[in-house]
Amino acid sequence: MIAARCLERDGRVPAAVNLDGHGVGRPEQYLGLDPAYVRERLAEARRFASEAGGRPFPPEALDTVLGHQATMAAELGIPAELTAAGVRRSLGETADGQLFLRPGPQRTRETPDAMAGLDLFALYRA
Repeated sequence: MIAARCLERDGRVPAAVNLDGHGVGRPEQYLGLDPAYVRERLAEARRFASEAGGRPFPPEALDTVLGHQATMAAELGIPAELTAAGVRRSLGETADGQLFLRPGPQRTRETPDAMAGLDLFALYRA
């Protein structure tokens, strides 16, 4: 998202590559999919992020987190290995060896709304 925004603001940059996706977006951005279905899945993704963000969990629970991401990825047509790589990049570790999803509870609640306010799909088309 940052690469796309930089490309938009700086006319000197000829191209950008987005490696981390575009957030969950808004229902109207998922052209061709049933809006009610998309709303349900987006609410599920936001609920999961809100519940999981920043909360420590034991390393052995990582497979459950990755399984949930793989299920969402399959429903949205995204390769599961991409979502798994994103989850692994977003992990932090507490002093006692517990894992947590960064950036933490407060930012986790704020970030989806901030990202949904960006129309990155329109920016990608441009």
